[in-house]
Amino acid sequence: AFSANKAMGGTGVAAANGIYINNINPALLAWNKFTVLEVGVLGQGKKIIEGTKTQRDFGANLHYIAIAFPIKPRWTMSFQLMPHTYVDYEVRSTRQIPNTQNFAKYVNTGKGGLNKASISNGFVIGKTIFLGAETGLLFGGIDREYVSQTLLNDGQDYRLILLDRANHKGAFIRGGAAWRPKI
Repeated sequence: AFSANKAMGGTGVAAANGIYINNINPALLAWNKFTVLEVGVLGQGKKIIEGTKTQRDFGANLHYIAIAFPIKPRWTMSFQLMPHTYVDYEVRSTRQIPNTQNFAKYVNTGKGGLNKASISNGFVIGKTIFLGAETGLLFGGIDREYVSQTLLNDGQDYRLILLDRANHKGAFIRGGAAWRPKI
């Protein structure tokens, strides 16, 4: 969701407003009567505590960029580019190898994600019915690395590294509808 919908707890299926872009229900784009440009930045802070060890991480990046503009009085179109998913982790552990005095260190990391580029259209039918559709592409890749290092008592170390890259691409289409009668 874009920032206005996130600020309202992820609502947007029925929430329309003329000054922000509704990317949850494409039918409600027709509510926009002005050209709107939205840019979002997403940040994340973490504090991880294990025993007496503490680690703090912070990162921020462009979350989305979108523009919506009316084509006709009852038709609004938008273009959007945003991350669809993201992967960012690192897990470290040390375990004893069963039935030996030796230990192995393991480090698993993952980075990447999928991006979404889409075009949405929203239309007003009659006075109270809104219909819309979004179509677009999903693309990106996820890199995973698995490292195992065996620490032997004789001073010999053995290291095994497995790299895995998964590339993804595909297309999608989804619709939306809304009925907004006067009360």
